[in-house]
Amino acid sequence: MVEIRFLGTVETVLKNRRQLFANIHDKRNLKNYFIDFQVAIFLFSFIYGASMGFFSGLGIQVLYSALKIPLLLFLTLYICVPTFYVLDSLSGGALSFRQMLTILLAGFTIMATILVAFLPVTAFFLLTTSDYSFIVLLTLAVFALGGIGAVIYFLQGYFTIYRLETETGPQITDSGKCPQCGRKIKEDQAFCPSCGTRIMYDGDKGFRASSLPILIGVFVLIFVGTQLAWILRPYFHFYPFFIRPLGGNFYLAMLELIFPWL
Repeated sequence: MVEIRFLGTVETVLKNRRQLFANIHDKRNLKNYFIDFQVAIFLFSFIYGASMGFFSGLGIQVLYSALKIPLLLFLTLYICVPTFYVLDSLSGGALSFRQMLTILLAGFTIMATILVAFLPVTAFFLLTTSDYSFIVLLTLAVFALGGIGAVIYFLQGYFTIYRLETETGPQITDSGKCPQCGRKIKEDQAFCPSCGTRIMYDGDKGFRASSLPILIGVFVLIFVGTQLAWILRPYFHFYPFFIRPLGGNFYLAMLELIFPWL
């Protein structure tokens, strides 16, 4: 059952990341990961979002906020997946689209797990204070911590998979023969037709991980996520519609919120 299996997958993400990264490298269980990660992200972020809506009391805002947080995470993820995939491919990377998506989903699962782990703390302050600015800054801190955890986990996974690619990657040949079985191969063949060994020719750098393009992707992810968070507001106060009219941006709003505290 998916509703039971996803908890085991979350535990794998938390406690057995080496096995997870090895499975993604070998393209094992990608379909199950795809389902389980999304179930975990939705449920955990739905619960945390509902807690945010309780600031305005029981009502429609609880449901709105509960739906907005999963929407925020999934929209951010799927808007940015093509960016990561293309940047990785242009820099000489070998990850498939499914592998890149799975690593990003694992990172977002970490973020959603951190959110739900801080739910008791958030609930405590929601019940004991009515200071709007404090609650907003507390929630921002929790989301920032979750985002940092997601980025670190993604980068660990990305570079670990490329390290595995180097260890199990193509065999170098400069003799026109497969270094594994010795069969003669044509110069343009990427795989040995006899044993299936992937071939890399002498002087070819092969597939590699490049830091700069992926870091660019991370910054794109951060900007997309923060602006989406602004678009989907409000989260705490009652508003009769799902979102407010578009206007302004996240960064100016944060400066206006923080400056009265300085």
